[in-house]
Amino acid sequence: MAAPTLIAAAPTPPLPAAVRQGLVTEAEVDTALIRALEARRALGTVFGAANPWRSIGTDQVDTPAHRALALDAARKSIVLLKNDANRLPLKPGSRIAVIGADADDLGVLQGNYHGTAVAPVTPLEGIRKQFGAANVRYAQGSSLADGAALPVPETVFAGGLKTEYFAAQAGVGAPTLTRTDRHIDIDHNRASPAPGLAKTFGVRWTGTFTPPAAGTYPLVVDVPACWKDCSTHDAVRLWIGDRQLSAGEVKKGRVEVTLASDGKPVPFRLELDHRSDDEGVRLLWSPPHSRCSIMPSPPLVTPMS
Repeated sequence: MAAPTLIAAAPTPPLPAAVRQGLVTEAEVDTALIRALEARRALGTVFGAANPWRSIGTDQVDTPAHRALALDAARKSIVLLKNDANRLPLKPGSRIAVIGADADDLGVLQGNYHGTAVAPVTPLEGIRKQFGAANVRYAQGSSLADGAALPVPETVFAGGLKTEYFAAQAGVGAPTLTRTDRHIDIDHNRASPAPGLAKTFGVRWTGTFTPPAAGTYPLVVDVPACWKDCSTHDAVRLWIGDRQLSAGEVKKGRVEVTLASDGKPVPFRLELDHRSDDEGVRLLWSPPHSRCSIMPSPPLVTPMS
């Protein structure tokens, strides 16, 4: 049996303990370390090795050829285990229900330890593009685990969110760009969320917040914090209804608040001042159990052929 691959940035107390208990051998640890160091040497990051990738310029990022190759790889990686009644491929005009917490979540696309996607497309967006938004119904469904926060879905913001970008602080001066966002789930780590924006900017989202039912909703404004040499952080201000729920610098990567709702629509406003190397902003929630919202659309018909 091949030795397991162990990946660790540095020795940690559990690993020596595992060796002492016979759960893993020193030879297996050596194998894992050698693999990691050989990979780093091949990348040109240790032992004075040349970096074979240094000559690749930024003009080679996200080229049409590379996107075509990525699409081809994605298609070839799909494994269809079952196709009852030959329902696939679906015919144009089929009406489809998309249900699940991962259907419209940027974090799911990017995973852990990731770069910044140039033009991310969630499963929900891709299905809508293929079959037409009028033929697709969406519900976030249940959370993946108790207490796990999810992006507040578009179904809460009927008609979308008016999004205004400012040259400096949100709400100061005239906006330089206005658009409509479906929800708040943005990664601007070393990348501009909109054309023409400088490194620092302000953004304001306004709309109507309509939860699926009355209840108590834990909300999180998640601002992934800069991880190195950060003396300042981004600032956020949040209003729901006639209450300001948060204001100030996000020093620990997130702001947690609780909203007691009667289920009725209320005004919503979130402002972000991006003035640091913090990496994005996401509005998350933990919806009450057994409640989900479904975007109005044509009646659901299961395609039979």
